[in-house]
This record gives sequence, C-alpha cells and structure tokens, in this order.
Amino acid sequence: MPETIPFGAVYSVRTHMAFSLLPQRILLGVSATLGGIGLLLAAVGLMGLVGYSVSRRTREIGVRVALGATPGDVVRLEMKRGLAVAIVGLAVGTVVSLGAARLLRSLTFASVLLLLALVALSATYLPSRSAARIDPMMALRSE
Repeated sequence: MPETIPFGAVYSVRTHMAFSLLPQRILLGVSATLGGIGLLLAAVGLMGLVGYSVSRRTREIGVRVALGATPGDVVRLEMKRGLAVAIVGLAVGTVVSLGAARLLRSLTFASVLLLLALVALSATYLPSRSAARIDPMMALRSE
C-alpha cells in the first residue's frame, strides 16, 4: 500500500526564480530611481545656472539684438556658453568616475555620458530660447 507524502508549497520554476531574484530587482529599482533623481537635479541645476547667466546679461543681449543679432544668434551664443559649462562638468566627472569604471562596462559608461550630454543640451536650450526673446528696448532700460 503506497504511502502518501504530504507536499509543502509547490512553486513553478518561474515563481521560484522570481523570488530568488527579488533582492536584485529591488536594488535595480532603487538604483534607477536614485539615478533618475540625480539626472533631474543635474538638469535643473544646469538650467538654473544658464537662466541666471542670461538674466545677468540681459543688457548685453539687448545690445546685441539692437545691433542686429538674430534670435538664432542669441540662442547659439547662450547654448555655447551653457554647453561649455556642461562639457567641463562631464570632463571632471569622467576623470573622477574612472576609479569606479571597473564596476561598469564600457558600453554602460559611454551611454551614461551620452545621456548626461543630452540632458545638458536640453537644459541649456530653454534658457537660451528665452534669451533670444529679450526685447532690446526693455533690456536697455532695465538695470
């Protein structure tokens, strides 16, 4: 007469794998969230820096526009100045992070640099466009 053996909890292989990979998934989620927050802070900081630079140079931009600079010229000028700051930041960040680069694969490292460069480009574009819309007469009258 066969004996009946009670089974414990029966899980599929997929469920068992999901439970075993849960700590890695949680770590990945936390890392992605913190990385996203850092990226957002970098974009807001750079945007604020370029915006402040534009506000400090309102008279200069007004004179340039009064002397014939087109809005495209003003955008290019401000984008160059903002991206120069971003490039210096990327260079310093690259040198500093080379010590930790052994933990990252080269493709991941390059994609992070590319993503930061794209964020810098978009963060400098908005203040540059607002600089291009400065009315020269208002700029010359303002302090």
